[in-house]
Amino acid sequence: QLWDSITSGRVWHGELQNKKKNGEYYWEDVLISPLLNGNGKITHFVSVKEDITERKLAEKEIIEKSQELEALFKISSHLRTAQTAQEMIPVVLEQMQGTFNSDANALILLETDRIHFKYILGSGLLGGNTGLEFESKNSISGRIMQTLEPYITLDFTNDPFRSPSIKNTQNIGPTVIVPLQSEKEFIGTLLCARAKDSALGPFTAAEIKLLRAIGEMVGNAL
Repeated sequence: QLWDSITSGRVWHGELQNKKKNGEYYWEDVLISPLLNGNGKITHFVSVKEDITERKLAEKEIIEKSQELEALFKISSHLRTAQTAQEMIPVVLEQMQGTFNSDANALILLETDRIHFKYILGSGLLGGNTGLEFESKNSISGRIMQTLEPYITLDFTNDPFRSPSIKNTQNIGPTVIVPLQSEKEFIGTLLCARAKDSALGPFTAAEIKLLRAIGEMVGNAL
């Protein structure tokens, strides 16, 4: 569009991402005008540019924050209408799938013996694990119970800390598992994953932050 405009004698104004000689990318606001000779032929182009990288980053942050608040509002609204945990859990996983374009989701709760976890509900690629119990020892959920921090992996299939009893994991790639916590205690984990061939790739820092907020909200609601 830029070249079509200026080579036909028109001024072009827009924003574009450019690259410095050192390979670093940056955003700039650009105005390019063709210069014509006496015969009306283009001889040169004059451009005025402004580096707007900081502004674009600020805009991106605002958009991400708005998306985060919108997602939390949607999930919160659904949680308020649910009468029981059985009603609540499918809605949470459905909202996660829509928000993160995930291919596998699961809500996993700590059993009363505090030695085992149970897949209360799995969806997508992990749908076949609903009802599955596994030991907290040698599991990612067990590690999260100790650290109370999100666990992030790029290859869930081959992750060394994944419980070997989990089924249908052969095509699961980027995964984030966050703690489910009430105000008083740890009660389980929330898993969100994408397939290995997903075009979206790994979860961003903003997505991980949002998943953690959802974990806190769902933990308190449960």
